Amino acid sequence: MQSKEEKLCCSSDQEMDKISWLPDPIRSHIVSFLPMKDAIRSKILSRRWRYVCSSLSNLKFDQIEFEKSNSEIRDFRDFVDETLLSHDGSDIQRFSLKINLDDAYIYARRVSAWISFALQHNVQILILGSVESSALLEKLPCSLFTCNTLRVFSLVGIPGPKWPTITKFPVLRSLRIGFITSFDDENVIAKLFSSCTFPVLEELTVDHCIFESLDTLSISISSLKFLYLRYYTARSSFDDT
Repeated sequence: MQSKEEKLCCSSDQEMDKISWLPDPIRSHIVSFLPMKDAIRSKILSRRWRYVCSSLSNLKFDQIEFEKSNSEIRDFRDFVDETLLSHDGSDIQRFSLKINLDDAYIYARRVSAWISFALQHNVQILILGSVESSALLEKLPCSLFTCNTLRVFSLVGIPGPKWPTITKFPVLRSLRIGFITSFDDENVIAKLFSSCTFPVLEELTVDHCIFESLDTLSISISSLKFLYLRYYTARSSFDDT
């Protein structure tokens, strides 16, 4: 006769077996709610789970999670590389990357490759965050700034970004720029916040940003519905045209 513990174990195994035979898109959706480390670990459950892990459409890489588990920065880099290498080539809906580095020269090249990977797989939501990494944005691929699949873009914690002279996000609906301490090209900024760059943008958040070269911050985006300004600084004022 089975003990209570054995019955619970059997019940748990049966439930896991039921989940294992769900359609791949459903299992992929379930796994997408897990931290990336746990999501990747799920591939050891069975061969069917291995295929699910290689087709994740929601990729979230957070260095802080690795620091909490006493992992090295190098381990974090390798983890991202290995995860992307094992991807089956399907589209990526959301790609989130949050890092904390002081020396970004070598690291930035890998970041550029990771972002390029997301862009090549038709990413729709891109979340980028960094702390004290001024080299990071300079190394981002130019294709990011003309991406025709990106609908949501968040760029937070880049000390001195240099936007390309050619910038256009044809389908971007939501943009957040946060904790950026220096925009040093007035012409680029003037073009940045315009309908030419964002023809369908509906929501714009400018959070803790400093525009050193501007007397007036001018935003001229005809499609804009929601504008959030928090602790921005220009030399003079703000003009919403």
